[in-house]
Amino acid sequence: MNHWRSRLALAAIAFAASRLHHFVVHDLPPTEVWAAVYFASALTVDWMLLKICPAFTAERLCDFMQISCIASIVINTCGFIWYMRGDDPWLYNKLIAIVSIIQAIRLLLVDRHDTNGLVCPMEPNALSVRA
Repeated sequence: MNHWRSRLALAAIAFAASRLHHFVVHDLPPTEVWAAVYFASALTVDWMLLKICPAFTAERLCDFMQISCIASIVINTCGFIWYMRGDDPWLYNKLIAIVSIIQAIRLLLVDRHDTNGLVCPMEPNALSVRA
């Protein structure tokens, strides 16, 4: 299940969801009501990604992606609170960017736990070794 096709499909869905969210809320006025709409829609996108992760990934990769979606939900909640307090959005923007970059890197990074029990030798005709 953690094959490159499922990883790329999840990455494409996450990218499309973030672009669609950006397109829909791009021109919202900077008021408290529209800030609530912005952050609620961001939470909804994260929640939807949290729910579809098991359809594309498994085991530790799925756990990691779901944890990062939960982290994004927490950051969006904090971002709304910070916005209502009148704080600078610098920290929120950086945290969301970091979570997004980590998600993208993790989807592209294949480690020994993502092979679903398949073990491939590093050299042709060499014996494989389980870690």
